[in-house]
Amino acid sequence: MLGKHAARVLWLSTALSWLASATQPVVTTSLGPVAGRIFNGARAFFGIPFAEDTSGVRRFRPPVPREPWSSTRQAVDFAPGCVQTGTQTGPGADVPGNQSEDCLNINVYSPISASESSGLAVLFFLHGGGFIEGWNIGPQFVYDASMLAKKEDMVVFLPNYRLEALGFLNLPDLGLEGNNGVKDQRLALLWAIKNAQAFGGDPARITLAGQSAGAMSVGIHMASPASHGLFQRAIMQSNVGGFKYPTQKEQLNIANSFLEHTGCAALQKDKMLLCLQSLTSDQVREVTSKAETDWRTLGRSVWEEWGQFLDLAIPWAPTVETTDLPLQIQDAFAEGKAARVPLLHGTNRDEGLTFIGYLLGADAPDVTGLVYPIVMKYMFGDNADKVQKRYPSPGLMKSASPTIGDIVTDNWFKCATQKLALSNAKAGQATYNYRYSYRNSAAEIKAFTPALPAICVNHTCHSAEIPVIFGSGHNAVEPNSREKLLGHSMMSYWGSFIRGGTPVDVGGVEWPLFGEERQGLLLGDTVKQESEADLCHFWDSIGYPLQASKVSMSPMEDHVIHV
Repeated sequence: MLGKHAARVLWLSTALSWLASATQPVVTTSLGPVAGRIFNGARAFFGIPFAEDTSGVRRFRPPVPREPWSSTRQAVDFAPGCVQTGTQTGPGADVPGNQSEDCLNINVYSPISASESSGLAVLFFLHGGGFIEGWNIGPQFVYDASMLAKKEDMVVFLPNYRLEALGFLNLPDLGLEGNNGVKDQRLALLWAIKNAQAFGGDPARITLAGQSAGAMSVGIHMASPASHGLFQRAIMQSNVGGFKYPTQKEQLNIANSFLEHTGCAALQKDKMLLCLQSLTSDQVREVTSKAETDWRTLGRSVWEEWGQFLDLAIPWAPTVETTDLPLQIQDAFAEGKAARVPLLHGTNRDEGLTFIGYLLGADAPDVTGLVYPIVMKYMFGDNADKVQKRYPSPGLMKSASPTIGDIVTDNWFKCATQKLALSNAKAGQATYNYRYSYRNSAAEIKAFTPALPAICVNHTCHSAEIPVIFGSGHNAVEPNSREKLLGHSMMSYWGSFIRGGTPVDVGGVEWPLFGEERQGLLLGDTVKQESEADLCHFWDSIGYPLQASKVSMSPMEDHVIHV
């Protein structure tokens, strides 16, 4: 028989357990009930599976919806990210330590007061990582959307999707079209539509958003007939707008390299797929890494043309001329075949410097003004002189890296995406452009954007805006008064666009509609309107993406850039 003290302890433990379960938010989804947690003042549901395990016979195949469950599923802990080859330091800091092929899960955030009758606007956000890394938690929990959900009164969905070979291996002879990562995103979006109301959202008020490769994915879904009608607004943050997606034929370079490194290529065709599906996840990582660094895969036509410079950044890319992506993104927008929805888009001031830092690394020699003309010829061929006139050499022995970084920012990201946005505006859709310019300190970069290279200190590099928009920077660094004010404004702009299609800041700075004058909003130490028409008219005349002449050069070594 229990003593009085032991009985009190047991009673208290039971009472506390009951209290925790009584206050734990529970939502009944289309697959079954899930129990979340109160997290930073919002309801959070982590790692809800929306598709079956993609290992074994489901590997390299389109996703299959998850089978329902009957008992309440706990959704209180982070779930695995998808299998990927990156490391935990340097450029690979966005790589999850916990990985699995059973990774197709989604995180959901909503205000504590949300109910099925709330009808809140919905944000569906796709993470970046160049289609080769990343997950729905992010480094330093940068995708914590609790503050955004409660402050801007919305429901936020963040899914995982398959990456690298597991998401984009294209081998038509084996019936593998590729684009499974895109299909994962679409299945997650369909799940969000079906379950939005259960979490307090309105399935008819969904904003599809993403950053970097996530923004590229937004463009893919805007261009894909299979995704039309599934979302009502779109946001592209740091979109690589000039990227030309490879055809199935062009994807065969890296696909065949992958196949050869597995040892399965020697088998008869009817046994090859079974061989690929029999590999362990660790073997897939090893073979994927070998294929990415194989000199045959570092360009679509390595012996003829080094012009597809962006292939080095995105070795595993979605495939064009397929059901998921019938046309190049630029063509779909120009021909009026992209989804016609309001669009908010923009870039960071020093996007390109990020990738110059990755390319150079810690030990590589800097690019000086002495070799700058050679680099320009490599990148732009017959247009090199025009580009050098617009972006003059800094001097023979001075570093040309900042100048090249500006070129990459303006051509890869800013003006290429503005060209897409202009087509959207001409189609009669409200379109808004921004440029984020707040410069991060070394402490901030180390704390919440550890994937950024040292060259980004006191600059506004790739991904720097994410913790500001999500309000997640406070997880690692206490913001100063200026940063708090800027973050408040940006969350207000994003939130009002997601809720009603028009970005409005309580501070009163009006965000102009985007058009031929390339009007936009500068978000930095000050918030003000600006125009970049002259700059982007220049790049429109050069073309997208970076175009090189057929120059004979030695293959670059194994350094992959992550966008």
